[in-house]
Amino acid sequence: MFSLIFFLCTSLWSAVEATYVPEPMLRFYRGKGQGPYFMEASPNDTSATYFVAHLGTLTFHSTDGQLFDPRMINISTNVNFVFYGPMDNGPENSVFRLASAYRNNNKEEWMRLDHGDNVNPLTNISGNINSTTYEVRIYLISDQSANRYIYNATYTWVSGDFGGFNVQTKKTTNTNTYDFIPVNGQVIPENGDPPAAPAPFLATGTAVPEPLPYGPPVYHTKYDFSIVKKPDFILTDAYTNNISIATANLQLVGTDPDKYDYKVQVKFTGANDTPDYFRLQHKDASPAFVYFIPYSLVFGGIAIQPSVSYDWLNLDKVNINSKDISVRIPTVSQAIAERAVEGTYVDTITVTITPL
Repeated sequence: MFSLIFFLCTSLWSAVEATYVPEPMLRFYRGKGQGPYFMEASPNDTSATYFVAHLGTLTFHSTDGQLFDPRMINISTNVNFVFYGPMDNGPENSVFRLASAYRNNNKEEWMRLDHGDNVNPLTNISGNINSTTYEVRIYLISDQSANRYIYNATYTWVSGDFGGFNVQTKKTTNTNTYDFIPVNGQVIPENGDPPAAPAPFLATGTAVPEPLPYGPPVYHTKYDFSIVKKPDFILTDAYTNNISIATANLQLVGTDPDKYDYKVQVKFTGANDTPDYFRLQHKDASPAFVYFIPYSLVFGGIAIQPSVSYDWLNLDKVNINSKDISVRIPTVSQAIAERAVEGTYVDTITVTITPL
């Protein structure tokens, strides 16, 4: 009987966790403080006096609808943020602060997250919010009116690091004890300490944002390029086959959803190449002894020439784009290779990626 009662009691505890989805592309706009949240208004709407940027959305998930006094613990985030850009009286710095927007009895409210102790209630709701899913949106909001900012201008970060945050809630309304809850799968230590890594505010995971436009989004697409090298190869194996030596990977980040085609040009330049061939050089070459073996470089199945740009078209905007890099010893070079001094032959290739 004791075991059964204990089981029933423990099953009644509410489990709360949260997910945070940062905005992939930040920008400023005029916002109205009443529904939905900071609703975007026309740049000519002088009644929309808030100048804001939506940073991300924090959603609480409760197994039984028990959610008491959620609050944010800013571990590595500043209270004030300064941006520089054009204003009605010329360029100047302006101060921004964090804010949360939420629903309270079908009415939308917002509050600043600027407590100096870095402990910030996310709502002004007293007691149980009574929801299995509850959304709080996080904004950057200016201390000055939106009327002072210039449409189509860009505002550059000056100071105030956007680090990360943790979240706490109470177990009941009748206690002053707060517990950390996991955000995006954080591991909460059993001793009640904060998670080892706070959840980052920005989608990039960095503390400094790109310049923010006031107006339509400006997409700062990044091209993350890497080469995965494969083991060394036997020269004679490349007489009759293309020998794969590496894989080129290109990942696009921050792409424009309305842009159909992304493409780049790729150029390979060897340390010892001629206009027609790349060349391997004996590893132990000296001024008195230099021996080269010409070879062909094959990129994505196409034989390429040194220092010539080739189009890499129709890039996938979501998944990693990959192409094989191979080596082939042409017939004209095989006799040269057969006469070569034995040993290790090497070449250094510089790869240049140019977005189109």
